[in-house]
Amino acid sequence: MRIKVCMSADEDITLPIAYNHIIQKSIYNILDNEYASKLHDSGYRYKNKIFKLFNFSKLTVQNKTINNGKITIHKGKVELIICSIDESFIFKIISALIKHKCLKFKEGVLEIDEIYSKKQLNRERAVVLTISPVVVVKPTIESRTEFYNPRDKEFLTSIKNNIIAKYNSFYNEEYKGILNISILDENNIRKKIDKYKKWIYEGYLGGFIIEGDTEIVELAYSCGLGSKNSQGFGCIETFKDLNGIKNYSRIV
Repeated sequence: MRIKVCMSADEDITLPIAYNHIIQKSIYNILDNEYASKLHDSGYRYKNKIFKLFNFSKLTVQNKTINNGKITIHKGKVELIICSIDESFIFKIISALIKHKCLKFKEGVLEIDEIYSKKQLNRERAVVLTISPVVVVKPTIESRTEFYNPRDKEFLTSIKNNIIAKYNSFYNEEYKGILNISILDENNIRKKIDKYKKWIYEGYLGGFIIEGDTEIVELAYSCGLGSKNSQGFGCIETFKDLNGIKNYSRIV
């Protein structure tokens, strides 16, 4: 399940160009403390892995200026997608947004105008486009973080295994069905270097095809592709819904 939060800036807000941690913090901050702490510290477990199972997009900003490593949001419309396979998380987010009527950062406030929700895809094949970079981390025993790229055969394998692990953690059972992940057009995959706080990530933007049982296709769509989803990476959207709300229902 996902929501599209339509907001507006009444005055200029200047953020670092790598602002994912600011959005993530604002999401945790609007949730009640007990639930937010449990989600942050425990999440959903599978073997030795912990997943938060939520994801969010980059901000879609109507009027902005980018200069010297900063983005200034000017007066106008701003949109954010928040998604999760756990509907209770989405319901808590919706309730909190309605209560607070804004998304608040240290740098400024975005007033909430409308909230739209979109339920399950209910399909066995989804063609999607990234709306934030897909990051695929290599397993390593060293402290340095390395990343797979689309030329590595492990790139798609790791994305697939990651989705299955998320499924197992949420449903508390082993996934037995089919899952195929492929790149829509290898000539249109674009490398994107991004940051989360002080860490530099190598991510990729482009189109993907997800095929499998309806439950696991939905989980991939709702939780994102690759690693670091709760930090705002790997968020995807269907082509039909990239620039519209036709398949969304207005809540507020």
